[in-house]
Amino acid sequence: HPLSKEDIAGLRDVISYIADHYTYDIPLERLASIACMGTTKLKTSFKQLQGCTITEYIQQRRMSQAEHLLIDTDFTMGQIAEMIGYSTSSRFAELFRKSTGLLPIEYRKIARKDQ
Repeated sequence: HPLSKEDIAGLRDVISYIADHYTYDIPLERLASIACMGTTKLKTSFKQLQGCTITEYIQQRRMSQAEHLLIDTDFTMGQIAEMIGYSTSSRFAELFRKSTGLLPIEYRKIARKDQ
């Protein structure tokens, strides 16, 4: 069934909140209260609107920021991991490789060669 205008507005607020806070651990309950819905409804509605889970969405957001930082800065992998919300560079590298097919250091080398 289609989402109501109110639900879509609530989800847009959630997406906006994630854009500003993606580097932190965001409790699902906080997002649910922003969207004015329960956690189960939030998860279902978010996936319906965005085509992915909230966790996947946050990871995509983090990875696109990581790609930018790898290309445009000289920060270390550890610094980038911390800046985008991961406590260890190994976790960051693992998720980055899952997302792009490359390790962060390989991505940086290839991307900079093309510039």
